[in-house]
Amino acid sequence: MGLPEGRLRSSAVGRVAGHLAGSDPATAAEWAEGFSASRDADYAIGGVGSSWVQRDPVAAVAWLGGLPDSGGRTWAMGAALGTWTGRDPEAAGQFINDMSDSPARDSAIRGYANRVVHMNPSAGVEWAGSITDPAIREDALVRTARVYYERNR
Repeated sequence: MGLPEGRLRSSAVGRVAGHLAGSDPATAAEWAEGFSASRDADYAIGGVGSSWVQRDPVAAVAWLGGLPDSGGRTWAMGAALGTWTGRDPEAAGQFINDMSDSPARDSAIRGYANRVVHMNPSAGVEWAGSITDPAIREDALVRTARVYYERNR
């Protein structure tokens, strides 16, 4: 925290949060939540979420779901759902279906679609098409369509 505000400190906060979450996700989550009023909050939340999901995607998604909307939460939700989808696509899909419309849901769908397209290309494209934000939907559709095309020209 002795670093001046800016990219270097934010990046350091994210890396420390992710490293701590690798061994003690609950402590890392508590530490990251302390940044809620800081410019470093997105990096702290993203670092914890992206690391925690490797150990326990369900717990990571539950934690992320309880946080206020933020860029870090939105980014981490997409990463978390991508990982969870690789382990249990049905449970991850049900979780998304239970979410209300929000930027985090759009990010979750993008993460889901980007992973599920490798298992079921048409489902990946279909999920990508359900994103409400036009820019995110377009990005997800392009990514999933590329995979679909490679699998089924």
